[in-house]
Amino acid sequence: MVRFSSVELKQILYLIAKDFSIELRQKHAAAGIVLFLFTTVFVIYKSFNQLTQETWNVMYWIIFLFVCLNSILKSFVQEGRDRAIYYYTLFDPIKVILSKIIYNFLFSLVLAVLLFGLLSFFTLNPIKDFTLFGSGLVLACFGISTIFTFVAAISGLGHNNATLMAVMALPIVLPVLLLAIKISAQAIGIILDSSVDVDFMYLIGIDMLMFGLAILLFPILWRA
Repeated sequence: MVRFSSVELKQILYLIAKDFSIELRQKHAAAGIVLFLFTTVFVIYKSFNQLTQETWNVMYWIIFLFVCLNSILKSFVQEGRDRAIYYYTLFDPIKVILSKIIYNFLFSLVLAVLLFGLLSFFTLNPIKDFTLFGSGLVLACFGISTIFTFVAAISGLGHNNATLMAVMALPIVLPVLLLAIKISAQAIGIILDSSVDVDFMYLIGIDMLMFGLAILLFPILWRA
């Protein structure tokens, strides 16, 4: 089990604050993501006369997946190889990847809430069990942000492009997406499945597996 001292926790918080300050300086990037969400939801609103609960559920997660892909893609690309080498002399690689995952997790949660608000305003709010939906959403955000962050590290530090990231990330994130769709379908009442606890266990297991792989493999990638 990894344990951090108070000094190391401060370093992680500093790295998270650093990413937040970069996001504030690049307001056009955040504005572009919000505009993408608004435009996509508005097109859905104008294209469907009546959005069914099943369609709402699938649309929500597909939009969320691609907006996360676009936003998390720049986690390492925007800093460049030279800055990564500079961080290498200052911080432990585990702190770097952990701070990235935490920041992207929080950012994806904000996007998830914003998307939910936009879809509810323009179409409908089909959620009947908000506790179930919220729990699945948090776990899905953690899994998606962990996978995309690690793949972004491979893409950014390895001088690869965004196309490669998408090809690598989408197949890996598919189990998380399918479980999230199933859990939210139960929260909406589309399906009645007594195995929801098993779905949560699977989702938690996938999240922990991907998180562990990221923590174990990133230091090797960092030194490469």
